[in-house]
Amino acid sequence: MNQQEIRQRTTHENEEVSGYLSEWEQFVWLHRGVLHPFLAKFAVSRNAEFNAMLFSEFYCFIRYLPFYISGMALLTRDEKILREIVVNVNEEVGGKHDRSHLNIYRDFLRDIGVSLNSLKDYRCLPTTRALDGAVKRLYTSGVITTAMGAMFALESMSSRMVAYLDDGLVAQGCSSDTRLFFTIHRVSEIGHANGVYNVVGEHLESPINKEQFEFGIKAFMKAVEEFWDGISAAIQLDVPERTIS
Repeated sequence: MNQQEIRQRTTHENEEVSGYLSEWEQFVWLHRGVLHPFLAKFAVSRNAEFNAMLFSEFYCFIRYLPFYISGMALLTRDEKILREIVVNVNEEVGGKHDRSHLNIYRDFLRDIGVSLNSLKDYRCLPTTRALDGAVKRLYTSGVITTAMGAMFALESMSSRMVAYLDDGLVAQGCSSDTRLFFTIHRVSEIGHANGVYNVVGEHLESPINKEQFEFGIKAFMKAVEEFWDGISAAIQLDVPERTIS
């Protein structure tokens, strides 16, 4: 996927909503869950010693996301949001590569020496289980504005998060074929973020809807920050304390 194929943002008629979404996008980009010291260190490290654990944990984070995104459809009767859900899931489970992104990720795991059999019995960290549970709850229960807040946060941060991981793999000498999952998502997640931006605006003109949307953003970002904290602690990497709650 090249830059021309990325879905672009549309202009919201309500300039206040556009400014509001831009402010929360900045909140996500500047959050410690995105600018995590672990990610910054990994991006420039040539040390592959912890790759098996790190990317097994990441697998536990992403493996059910398409199912949770699909579950959002039960929370809405808005056809624009439904269409965005369908487009997003279609790109995750098929898309241009004729394979699900998860299967491409499994190929990556195989290339770095992590077998699928080992993942069957893999016990992920409590913070990883907590992130998975948080995403499931935020996406599939409650109200659609909270679910869209969580989705807005995830999609807004994802291209930046995978860029850190991809840069680290480049530093380790991994080939472009091995890194395909990450190179795809450095680009595709920008389009996903734009898609959410395009459809959520008309639901953010009331204070209660904004409150629900913001709750989804904050709850997701807290869980993803704790996910990286858990990985840092597991490999005994010394990182600074949190600066954003």
